Amino acid sequence: MIPTCRFIIESVQQAAGRYRVSAGQEATGRRGRAASLVIYAFTIMLRSARTPVGHLILPATLALCMLATPVAGQDRRWAVLGTAGLASIGHADSEQGNAPVVGGGMAFKMLRSLLLEGEVHSARVRNVFGRADHDFSELTFTGTLLFRASPERRAHLVGGGGLALQRARIEFDVPPIGHVDRTEWLRLIHGRAGVEWDVSHRVLMRGEAVVWLGAGLDWVLGGRAGVGYRF
Repeated sequence: MIPTCRFIIESVQQAAGRYRVSAGQEATGRRGRAASLVIYAFTIMLRSARTPVGHLILPATLALCMLATPVAGQDRRWAVLGTAGLASIGHADSEQGNAPVVGGGMAFKMLRSLLLEGEVHSARVRNVFGRADHDFSELTFTGTLLFRASPERRAHLVGGGGLALQRARIEFDVPPIGHVDRTEWLRLIHGRAGVEWDVSHRVLMRGEAVVWLGAGLDWVLGGRAGVGYRF
């Protein structure tokens, strides 16, 4: 058993001498060379080891390398996001007021620097125009293409835009008519810019300025912070 272990160590060392990996190479290159290193080491073993178990080592090693997720694949492509902020909200050319904006969504990494995000957020303004029984609420669904600068670094500038669909609801009391409850669906354009920081391979934090604009002078304009988790 000891000679066999010694032979394995010597084989790996011999292969390592032929396949040295520079520290400056990318992770994908390191993973590919490491796989080659393992396969080559076990190939040397098979040439000399005449045991039944030895004939199973190379197929098992090849299967392991093929099934293992490469480093590029381990760069998480999906993420869930939660956001919260404060925004000025307008509807039909009238400012409704300032309100907290809370939302969440999912992101998919299409390219190293390009994300596709889908999100939903909501906000509610009470006492619009100083009236006690006048409320405005909105629920907005947004699709965004987001560009991330310097994807190899932990901190990135982010920016992009897209399209949105907003459900705007107005509730108020008008004597002698009574209670009015009106809902509209509005199409908006969206833009954003900010900074994203990779806390770890899975966790990210983001701060950004955001804007939604509609043809009828409807708007949501403000800033927010978010936390995301990649998987």
